[in-house]
Amino acid sequence: NQHGASLVFSQYWWSSSTSQIAVGQITGVKINGNGTFGGGLAFWYGSYGANSLTEGMRLTNAGNVGIGTTSVFDSNTRLELSKSGNCQMFVSSTDASGVRTYISSNGSTAANFGTYSNHPLAFKTNDTERMRIDTGGGIAIGTTSTSNAQVVIRANSAYTANTYFAMRL
Repeated sequence: NQHGASLVFSQYWWSSSTSQIAVGQITGVKINGNGTFGGGLAFWYGSYGANSLTEGMRLTNAGNVGIGTTSVFDSNTRLELSKSGNCQMFVSSTDASGVRTYISSNGSTAANFGTYSNHPLAFKTNDTERMRIDTGGGIAIGTTSTSNAQVVIRANSAYTANTYFAMRL
């Protein structure tokens, strides 16, 4: 990758100083090989106390976004978050309910998906709720109430009348 023109943001080091330091930057990035078109943008930030900038986000020529990585070139990846150790992404509601949903990777120990707030986790297909895990850990499939839950466990991938087990709790 080659860097092109940049837009640099700067500020005074001290309120009484006359020199400025770079605190952020947006740079054009050539992504494809020589003789081809296609580039992206790199977004740089200055860490507290650092005298240099670090690339924090990249927008590729395919419209893909990488945060914490400079190599989001998989055409199937629209958004990639990358960080050494624990990495989390939150989606939060700002209304009174305050629902917070997260996806996280705990380094090398586990991947997590759930609600961070005291709210159930619902799974949908075709914009219809199909499964729910309530705040107490109860599971409902085919209904939104865990007090009348139906659980179906299939014994194998080929469906026949005798290869599944159903129970109502």
